Amino acid sequence: INPQAAQMYFSNALQVIERCGEHKKRAMAYMYSVVLGSVARCYDAQQMFTESESLYLTDLSLLKEKPQENRRGIATTLNNLAINYFHSGRVEKAIEMYEQAMEMWTADS
Repeated sequence: INPQAAQMYFSNALQVIERCGEHKKRAMAYMYSVVLGSVARCYDAQQMFTESESLYLTDLSLLKEKPQENRRGIATTLNNLAINYFHSGRVEKAIEMYEQAMEMWTADS
C-alpha cells in the first residue's frame, strides 16, 4: 500500500466530512474518527510525526466528548499516539500514552 496515495484519499474524505458543518460532523463522529486516524497513520508511515500527532489529538478530543461510548476508540487512539511519540523520540510521552491506553483496555476486560 502506498501511504501517499492512501493519505490523498483519506484527506479527501476528511475534507468532505469537515465541509458538513459541526452538527453533521458530530453526528458522523465515528466515521470522522476513523478517517482522522487513517490520515494520521498515513502520516506516521511517512515519518510526518508532527502532522499525525495533531490529527490524533483532534481525534482524541472528539472521542472524549462521549467517553463512555468511545472507550475503545480512546484507548486505540492513545495507543497510536504512543507509537507516534516513540518513533519521534519522545519516549516518556509514549510511556504515558501506553499506560493510559492499557488502563482503559484492562478496565474493559
